[in-house]
Amino acid sequence: MMKSTVRTIVCKIWDDPNTQEELKNIIINMTPFEERVNTHLATIAFLASLNMKILKAKGTGDVLIPHFNIYTNRDLIKSDELWMWIRDSLATKTYHDFLQGKGSTKVRPFTCAIYHGIDHLRGLCEFPLIEGWNGPKCCIFMGRNGPRSRNTCGG
Repeated sequence: MMKSTVRTIVCKIWDDPNTQEELKNIIINMTPFEERVNTHLATIAFLASLNMKILKAKGTGDVLIPHFNIYTNRDLIKSDELWMWIRDSLATKTYHDFLQGKGSTKVRPFTCAIYHGIDHLRGLCEFPLIEGWNGPKCCIFMGRNGPRSRNTCGG
């Protein structure tokens, strides 16, 4: 699945009148009257800041399973509570395409065992590959009896 295809699917859902109405209601319910216009404009800019990253996730048999991380400029939404409501609202939407099928949405689906970031699968951390990285040089995997390390990083 191409990055542009996923972007089109996401934009289609975010631009949908029902989604826009839901976001407008969230803003009305969570923002003082005098701040609503600026908050609405910030939300439009927030949605327009859509960016994504393809993760090289593989399943059993070394088969590629498409995963995409969706990013936006979170700093445009000044209220943490409002941002979480908007994020959760967008995460509940059904992202689908006639040819591609239905995707699933997860908020914070991954935790890197090396630096505890949430934007990549275990084994795909790029930090150990950076020259001068002072952290762990190997991947840490959770075994049945707790963490264990491996001498080479996956990727």
